[in-house]
Amino acid sequence: MEIIEKTKEVGKRAVSDYFSDTPRWAKVVRLIGIGFGALGGAVMAANPVTLPAFIVVSAPYLTLIGNFAAIFVQGFSKK
Repeated sequence: MEIIEKTKEVGKRAVSDYFSDTPRWAKVVRLIGIGFGALGGAVMAANPVTLPAFIVVSAPYLTLIGNFAAIFVQGFSKK
């Protein structure tokens, strides 16, 4: 009986978490991730001759980190 009670408690907590608002930190991380992704994409689309080499080399990494952060916190977004 103890296992059934714990299972019900976990289920109720999961449902309440699902219907709760998105945490503030998740919104902030998502916005920062989208910004990094957009910045990296813009740098990759720019003319590489006019930019310093370290910026051109780091652009794909910015895009990767930004997209990963935005996708990761998407699991915490409810609305």
